[in-house]
Amino acid sequence: MATVKKIEYESGKKTWQVRWREDGKQRMKNFSRAKDANDFKISIEASQRDGTYVSPSKMLVEDYFKKWLTYKKGSLSDKTYSSYESTTAAMGEVIGKIQLQKLTVTDIESLYNDLRADGLSGTSCNYYHRILKQSLKQALKDRLIQFNPADLAQPIPKDKFKAEIIHPDMVKTFLSYFSGAEIETAVYLSLFLGLRRAEVCGLQWHDINFKTRVITVRRTLHYKEGEYFHLPTKSKQTRQIPFTLGVAKKLKEEIRSQAKYRKHFAESYVKNKYVCVHRNGMQFIPEYVSHSYTNIKGPAFENIRYHDLRHTAATLMLYHGADIKTVSAILGHSSITITGDIYLHALEDMKRTAIDALDQYMETSDKIVQFKRSV
Repeated sequence: MATVKKIEYESGKKTWQVRWREDGKQRMKNFSRAKDANDFKISIEASQRDGTYVSPSKMLVEDYFKKWLTYKKGSLSDKTYSSYESTTAAMGEVIGKIQLQKLTVTDIESLYNDLRADGLSGTSCNYYHRILKQSLKQALKDRLIQFNPADLAQPIPKDKFKAEIIHPDMVKTFLSYFSGAEIETAVYLSLFLGLRRAEVCGLQWHDINFKTRVITVRRTLHYKEGEYFHLPTKSKQTRQIPFTLGVAKKLKEEIRSQAKYRKHFAESYVKNKYVCVHRNGMQFIPEYVSHSYTNIKGPAFENIRYHDLRHTAATLMLYHGADIKTVSAILGHSSITITGDIYLHALEDMKRTAIDALDQYMETSDKIVQFKRSV
């Protein structure tokens, strides 16, 4: 139960003091108007009755972010945690000095607009929104705030993603750049089977069944602070992917190549069970694959990132008649909606190009008709 006490000073100044008990302690707050004091009294009593009362706190947003990250660390992968850490740090530069309980919808929308003005993409701004909304949801659950202002803030719309792909007519030219390179087999696995780079690095020989021509994707491989470690796939599920005779041929070439270099390096050769390795047998790490790929690809493929090989694989499968559910399963997407959103527009572009190419036959037909008439 809260009470309001009127206090008059010798100077003639009047103050209305609200007193209430919280966690067994006496609390008080002064107001210059009786109405404000009574409104606050009613608010305190109502929130204490319905369980929504939040203790006053001067905790800053930047301090709350640190507390939240500590709470989240155990449930996140190192990569995701680093992303959360850098994202909250960037947001903290703008809203970090604001008291958590005073953070408003306007503050948040101003943050998004500032980030956008600094050149951050709509997709990245939307990611920041999701992280902020998630962190404040925990603050609400912990009764540090009375409501989540991020729920009401208008996020920046995501950019419409358009996957870059290698045109079918250019695939052989593209592959010619990687002939004999250490990462040639890795490129084949991503381009023709849609494997992510960390999945390529984690692939082991016992994951490959040459008799049934099926690869089982079980893990990803990563490297941090001098240590290699495995993580589950992005979808946290094992998936099986059939492979072609051409991929089988390339994998058998890799076996022969590793045998040759094992003999060359002799005792210094690193013996392990990975499919994609350096000449000395040491397994690849994802960062090496991307770096090496960037240095080798030709100028005609400047805009094609390593991850775009996966996009190309998916688009080519769809173009050649695979249904979207099958392609989604091969890629390891959590739903076919993701697959459709990413790749169907590219498929439509390819269909348009194929149809437009038929004009050449119409032009030829016109010439034949004209020739017959002249005869």
